[in-house]
Amino acid sequence: MNHRQLRHLRDRGLNRQPRNQTKALRRPSKDHNFWTSPWTYFGLTFALIAIAIPIHSEMTTKRAIVILSLDSSASAIADVSVGENVCRNTIQRLRSGDTFVNIPYAETTEITRNSKVGSPTTLFLHCDEYRNKKIAGRLGKSQGTSPMLLFDRINNSISAQRKQGNNDAVVVLSYLQAAEPGPNLPPLNFDLLADKIAAVQKQRGSVVLIGPTGDLRQQLDEMNAKRSELKNLQICTVAEQDKCIREAVDLARQL
Repeated sequence: MNHRQLRHLRDRGLNRQPRNQTKALRRPSKDHNFWTSPWTYFGLTFALIAIAIPIHSEMTTKRAIVILSLDSSASAIADVSVGENVCRNTIQRLRSGDTFVNIPYAETTEITRNSKVGSPTTLFLHCDEYRNKKIAGRLGKSQGTSPMLLFDRINNSISAQRKQGNNDAVVVLSYLQAAEPGPNLPPLNFDLLADKIAAVQKQRGSVVLIGPTGDLRQQLDEMNAKRSELKNLQICTVAEQDKCIREAVDLARQL
């Protein structure tokens, strides 16, 4: 073997690398596979969309003025579970940025809350107060339940919101167990009551009356059928409350 052949063999030996080392150099890393895989980008895109959709929905949902009015008369609080459920179903439909007005009533009315909603869950305390009959301690001291006085107070509250520059649509969710006469209370006049409800609807409002039965329910149904302008009025049974509340709030966010 001559000198040139020896040098060639020597150079080949120096440049030869172990088989396992060559494979190690050629094997792509796991990190490299992860970031170059199309499934990685598909998964990241899907995750971003899943996050963005609820954020976009929350940002684009119209805010509303939600007015809750619970019958707090002695007859109504005999079973506080009905009013409490109406309250909880209402709070569950609220969004941050809504305006929440709470007006319990009996022979008179009282506004216990009138403010923008931050965290809706903090408002469940109003439902607890109803269950514990704290509101009834201030209302229901004399006989009677007046939806006439209630809707006067509701319309005054809406007017006050408009004066403050709040032009959001309105939804009134009212538990009306009965409309009992009482001393010094205005008589229940269904034509006048219809006018008061129509005034709410003229302010981009919808109204839900939950719970009336018997003659009261029949007269309210007749009033609703007679007055074509009451197109956004729902009269619902206690069993229908969840559906009626959901539909009314959704409608308000579209008006």
